[in-house]
Amino acid sequence: MLLSSQVQQEIQQIWDALAKPVEIRFYPGRGGPAADTMRDLWRELAGLNGHLQLKEMAGQAPTFAPEDPDDIEGPIAELWMDEQFTGMRYLGIPSGHEFGALVDTIRAVSVEVPPELSDETRLWLITLDRNLHLEVFVTPTCPYCPRAVRLAQEMARVNPSHVVADMVDASTFSRLSNKFNVMGVPMTVVNGSKSVTGAVPESRLISTIREALGA
Repeated sequence: MLLSSQVQQEIQQIWDALAKPVEIRFYPGRGGPAADTMRDLWRELAGLNGHLQLKEMAGQAPTFAPEDPDDIEGPIAELWMDEQFTGMRYLGIPSGHEFGALVDTIRAVSVEVPPELSDETRLWLITLDRNLHLEVFVTPTCPYCPRAVRLAQEMARVNPSHVVADMVDASTFSRLSNKFNVMGVPMTVVNGSKSVTGAVPESRLISTIREALGA
């Protein structure tokens, strides 16, 4: 058991308000200890509330540009609702500071809490007709990383058809980390061409996104 009884009780209290089913599509990738641990974590979480459902997928997780199949060296979990991809993925285990943020994200998605973004940003994202891939590199001990992941996820929630937001465990996905020369976290890579380091405010990330898109 990965989660203590006390942690399980705390999660159940937070998830008492879950309203709509959230499906976790788990891709073990090439297997190994990380995949085993991640599978066990999702199984335990799914066992705490009937609104959270786990579905293990065969084969490798789909890639999103600028990824290629060789970059996907670890397990991946996607959040789905009503058979629709939410645009939110976890590349590696959401542990440490990321774990509490994961619990809150699942609650927000299930209850359909409005994304915490400015009206200007929401309007711009709603009308976005180009693909946007936000890869947020994190480590479990980074206290600022959840804020950067949450900001990217909120953007994906507005327009999941065009925006994908990834939490990327920098150590598990070392090829991606090396590909983008990740030296510090959180680091958000935008479409593989621009990046920003730190838990930056919404306006700063939007500025970087516009640069990457040429918008």
